[in-house]
Amino acid sequence: MVVISEIKETGPLLHITFKDGTTLSTENIDITPSELMGKDLGKLNTGNFSLNWLSHQFEALEQGTTALDLLSKNYAPAVQTTSYIGQFCPAMQQSLDQALTDICLMDVSCDISETALKNLRLGRGRFLRLRLIGKWKNDQITNFLRALKGLPIDCVELPLGTYDKTFQQQSLITLATRLEVHKIEEVLSSKPTHRLHLNPVLLGGMKETLEIATRAKALLLDPIITAPPLSAPSMRACVYLARAIDLQGHFAHDLDQIIEVDNVPSLQIQAGWLID
Repeated sequence: MVVISEIKETGPLLHITFKDGTTLSTENIDITPSELMGKDLGKLNTGNFSLNWLSHQFEALEQGTTALDLLSKNYAPAVQTTSYIGQFCPAMQQSLDQALTDICLMDVSCDISETALKNLRLGRGRFLRLRLIGKWKNDQITNFLRALKGLPIDCVELPLGTYDKTFQQQSLITLATRLEVHKIEEVLSSKPTHRLHLNPVLLGGMKETLEIATRAKALLLDPIITAPPLSAPSMRACVYLARAIDLQGHFAHDLDQIIEVDNVPSLQIQAGWLID
């Protein structure tokens, strides 16, 4: 049996050491070290992503396997990632030039100038992934998608809460839906877009997200993992999910917003691939 011997806090992280010398790190989970010492780590699936990830790692230790093998028997050797550039503004050319990946993710509000967007210099082999944020009217979305003609677009994520399949039916651009936990069944049944963007932090955890992704693939939808800013230990969970979902490594997932924490090894990006 795996037994905890020590728990230390370092900034936003908890570092757990077991009596056999194994260590785990997780985001600060709003449980004090003394409270955690008395809990069964194998029963922490509470809907909190960090607790869920900690529980998953502990279960892998108990079974003498790795967290990745426990998640899935089949997975890609590595995963591609996008580079998050930020919210669009005409002055972001330098950030684009410095991006480490071929697909650059940026947020776009409804007051954007399509001309300014077209003036961006992307370079050979580089594409944009656009995430529409804020309140967009249907006609604004339609006009914006038309204005993108000729631009190297990887995909466009529709505004949160937009499930009208007409946009995808009328556009040659690949569109994506950001899945909300209370809309899972509605989105899977209506299939408003070709892609489904999954945030594991909002969907309850790893196994829950993997189940949704498996269902999506059975419906011929392409699931993409899109993670919020996380420390390397928690981002690794999202990387594992992407590797289990995207077995051929065909897609770039949104996994580059890694919060650097002192004395904690980070994930490295090389030629657009996350190196774990």
